[in-house]
Amino acid sequence: MKRIAQIVTLAMLTVGLAHVEPAYSIDIEDLDEAGKKQAKKKAKKKKSKSNTESESEEIIREIERGYFVKAGAGMSMYLITYGKLLKGGTVVNLSAGGDFMDREKMSMAWEISISQAVHNGSPWETQAGPNFIQGDTRAFGFTAAYEYSAYPSRRFGVGFRVGAGVVLTPLLMNKAWYQTEVVGGAWGVEAQVHRTPHPIVFAGPTFEYYTKLSHFSIGVDIDAGYAIGLDLGISGTGYMKYTF
Repeated sequence: MKRIAQIVTLAMLTVGLAHVEPAYSIDIEDLDEAGKKQAKKKAKKKKSKSNTESESEEIIREIERGYFVKAGAGMSMYLITYGKLLKGGTVVNLSAGGDFMDREKMSMAWEISISQAVHNGSPWETQAGPNFIQGDTRAFGFTAAYEYSAYPSRRFGVGFRVGAGVVLTPLLMNKAWYQTEVVGGAWGVEAQVHRTPHPIVFAGPTFEYYTKLSHFSIGVDIDAGYAIGLDLGISGTGYMKYTF
């Protein structure tokens, strides 16, 4: 009987031990769970960062810089030689260019333009000289400019332009009649202003506002320029620009 009791006791102990899980198995499961949670947390943080960068990129993309075309219209006047003979007039221009440097707080651009200025002038019969001009006059400009701009706020830019080119003031009268009646009659000399192209240099400030319409901006260019053989002049044009 005693041996039977020992065998039964031993069997019960064996069965009990078989149902006991190792103590370290709980620790391993805990570690696995903690690892999974940490991996999820990292993935969530990475996704959040990616979304933030994407949103930031979208905001920056509202301001377009690159190749552009712009059209302007405004006023111009001559200041010295023909300041009294020609009244202040209108000027229109068409330009194309590109931003070759684009940073958060500054940009640089090149620009080429064609322009036309129209001025009403004193009748040729009333002019006493020594500087004669045909009266109502058109000036055609072909220029290139460099522009530097700084951005005190994200949508507003303040800059400075400098450029050079050539201005033409063609004769609008009939050439034969001009030679016989005007040059050979009232004036006695030929007006040099209509004979040759006039090299010009100019400089001035520029202001630009980037609208919330993607690719569109508006602004103002103010240029003071001296055309050799013509005059010192100043012009101010408002413009609309489309950047590709």
